Amino acid sequence: MARATPPTPYPESPPADPTSNWKTYINSDFGLTLRYPNNWTAKENWGTSGLKEFHYLVLLTDPSNVDEVVGGNIGIMAWDNPSSLTLKEFRDAYSSGAGPGIYNDSAQQIIVAGHTAYLSHNQNCEPVKCSIYTIPVGTKIYEVYIFSPDKIKADRPTIDQIFSTFKFLDTTTDKSAKKFGYIRAITSNGTFYTLSIDLAHYISDNTRPSGYRIDNPDTKLTSYPLAQNLSIITQTFRHTTDGNFQFNQSVPFNEFLSRYQSDSSLKNIPYWFDMDGGTITKITE
Repeated sequence: MARATPPTPYPESPPADPTSNWKTYINSDFGLTLRYPNNWTAKENWGTSGLKEFHYLVLLTDPSNVDEVVGGNIGIMAWDNPSSLTLKEFRDAYSSGAGPGIYNDSAQQIIVAGHTAYLSHNQNCEPVKCSIYTIPVGTKIYEVYIFSPDKIKADRPTIDQIFSTFKFLDTTTDKSAKKFGYIRAITSNGTFYTLSIDLAHYISDNTRPSGYRIDNPDTKLTSYPLAQNLSIITQTFRHTTDGNFQFNQSVPFNEFLSRYQSDSSLKNIPYWFDMDGGTITKITE
């Protein structure tokens, strides 16, 4: 007796996006789009700190709250960074001790909306505590303040859902977004690694057999943090069975670090550095 063929099960539908019907905030000048609950209110303004102007957005559960900072559940600041300075350079150049608190050696490196970010917990956002996400994106630096849940009405899951909708619009890169030079040191603060680079200039020159020359008039070192999802491409690390170099090889960071620490000649090899808001995302020999 033939057995009946069991029906083919239908694939389960993906869970509905709980944020799909929320309000949408979008501002090309601010360089950000996000969604937030329909019973929340978004307020935006301009301000100054340490003589540096910034654009800020506050998401409120209570639109009648007069104090937009303390009454806000999420505060977002956007700083213009046209020279793509590192976070430390930006802080030192503009804060004068009273401006954006965007650099913290003990910050945790994470990924937010596809970009490297730095998370500092338990910061003093008087009169409450907050967590600060610092996110360099293109020619802007964002600071996202998540205020202490025991001082606000919103619950943390809602805040996390809002955070998941972040999309940064200002991902424009310019010549400063790709740098060239020599790696003079690789250091770690226990949380993330930093490269100290002697920046140089790669110049086309038809009078040279190679068609280019490298100028290095200034040997001052500049430090840049490494992204968690760093990519490294080498030309001279590996060889074929007949002794030739294997070009364009992807190398894990630990292997690169080990070789760099044991072989001083690597300090004299020039590299290209792809940047995202002052963070190195790719190293190419």
